[in-house]
Amino acid sequence: MDPQYTFPDLTRIVNSTKFEGNTSMYDWTIDNPKFELEKHIAVTNGELGLFLTEDNSGSRISTTRYMWYGRATATSKFSSSHTRA
Repeated sequence: MDPQYTFPDLTRIVNSTKFEGNTSMYDWTIDNPKFELEKHIAVTNGELGLFLTEDNSGSRISTTRYMWYGRATATSKFSSSHTRA
């Protein structure tokens, strides 16, 4: 069965500058040293939201797992006027 990932909370995500290779602790890295998890990321109903601003320069989320071959898919939504609650 193909693995499927959801985001119940932020505990399995780490900024790549703090990732020390422990894949049993983290599934994802945020590849931007300016990103602060609690400030720039939110999880709602298992969905991940990245809040991109001029000062944090955007970002990339990466898995901590290797994939030798296969297919990876993701669903993304973009909003040009989202305000954080």
